[in-house]
Amino acid sequence: MGTHCGVKFINVDGSKWKATRLLDRSAPSGWADPSEHPDKMEPVLAEEMSIKSTEREYARSAWLIEGPKTDHSLCVLLDGELYRDSVHALPIFSTLMQRGSIPPMTLVLVSHGGAAARHSDYVCDPQFARFIAEDVVSRARARVPSLAAERHLICGVSLSGLAAAHIALLYPTRFPAALCQSGSFWVEPDAFAQLAQQRPPVKTRFWLSVGDEETDANVSHPPTGLFQGISQIAGVERARAVLEENGGEVNCHRYRGGHTFEHWRAEFSDALLWLLRTE
Repeated sequence: MGTHCGVKFINVDGSKWKATRLLDRSAPSGWADPSEHPDKMEPVLAEEMSIKSTEREYARSAWLIEGPKTDHSLCVLLDGELYRDSVHALPIFSTLMQRGSIPPMTLVLVSHGGAAARHSDYVCDPQFARFIAEDVVSRARARVPSLAAERHLICGVSLSGLAAAHIALLYPTRFPAALCQSGSFWVEPDAFAQLAQQRPPVKTRFWLSVGDEETDANVSHPPTGLFQGISQIAGVERARAVLEENGGEVNCHRYRGGHTFEHWRAEFSDALLWLLRTE
């Protein structure tokens, strides 16, 4: 098994995504720099597709990176463009898989559809949850027959971090692990708590994170004016308590900093290792 840590990502039309430098001061210790091994960088094909809802007039673009031919799980990344271009999730996945640190997976990065759509889809919308759990997973399994039916991972940042937790609560066997990076649990926190009590997340793993500078409250967010009454910290802490009280296994990572991609990138590998561990 190779030990290189970077890849060139190539869209199906042949255009190249540049290899991403992974080494910085906030990276996990021992993390290698892909630029040290340019001769070992391999292409990864990302197939672009449009996934339509089977229940309403709704569709989202997505990018699929196919996993192995043997039985394996799926990782759905909401805010797909952000995970691809700002978190730089794909080289990190590649590294961990090649090292054998996490199992091989198929990846599907689902487009957010724009700023206004994020304020609609990611605020605990049950129709969006069904779209991800049913339509996106079904489309991925049709494309990759070796994908298992259940036991997948879902990831999100900020508002989509809230959506990831919401989907994991509604579909616990399909998504028994959720990565919620600085999740916006300030959106209707009472409704989220009630859902967790009605659908106890028994044995579901949640990685929650928040920065110690995420203190803004009583602010409105463009473009829709979505109102935030409590801070990101308060929302995440309440979500942690509610999920733990109702049977969830929660790792709550409090980092030094704000609501920025550099911190989400720095914790990403550790989060995957914790969520996908087998013991």
